[in-house]
Amino acid sequence: MLAEDSLSDEARTLIAGIRGLQAPGSIYLRGSVLEQAEPFLCADLDLFVIDGPSEPRRLWRALTELTARPLDVKWLTSDALGSHCVFSALLAHRSLHVSGPRLELEEQRADADFCWRHWVEYGVADFPSHLQCADPHAVLDFKRLVRCYGVILLLREGRFTRDVGACIEYAGQLRREDRVRLSELRRALEQRRTLRVEVRALKRQLVALFDQHWQP
Repeated sequence: MLAEDSLSDEARTLIAGIRGLQAPGSIYLRGSVLEQAEPFLCADLDLFVIDGPSEPRRLWRALTELTARPLDVKWLTSDALGSHCVFSALLAHRSLHVSGPRLELEEQRADADFCWRHWVEYGVADFPSHLQCADPHAVLDFKRLVRCYGVILLLREGRFTRDVGACIEYAGQLRREDRVRLSELRRALEQRRTLRVEVRALKRQLVALFDQHWQP
């Protein structure tokens, strides 16, 4: 994971603010605000709060005062982590400990079970056929859709990523027109254009690729 002195000014400011709250539980920062120098414009502030306060509203309000970004907070208990493969992998490999007790996290093997759980979590079969680019929720659907290419990358080449930009680039390696379509859709979402974009062809492509390469 990145060292704190290599993070963006935004990330370092957020980390200092969160530590200043002295909140109960363990707080981890994840996502594009942590990993990218220039995060996706519509990106949420992604956090894990493990064994946090029994009444989280006060902490939620305090967190909202630290950023203009929407919050995506996963409130979990340490006992429940074992049943959340995707969250456990994110905590172990893609998150930065910010405050509270540091958890003892096991490395996650990128095996068939890991692959299947991520595919189910992203839920490509349940995607809408169209995305409304002006709808804030469309950003979440877009990221789930794009990250399915990370699962395909794992199946085909034994490598895995959740990074949106890397997934779009890999989509382009498979079919150039998909990279063009996804890049245009990303810009439309960032700009909150009033566009309705069909994604059925991308869904069909992803399902076909998964069915072709999946070996339980």
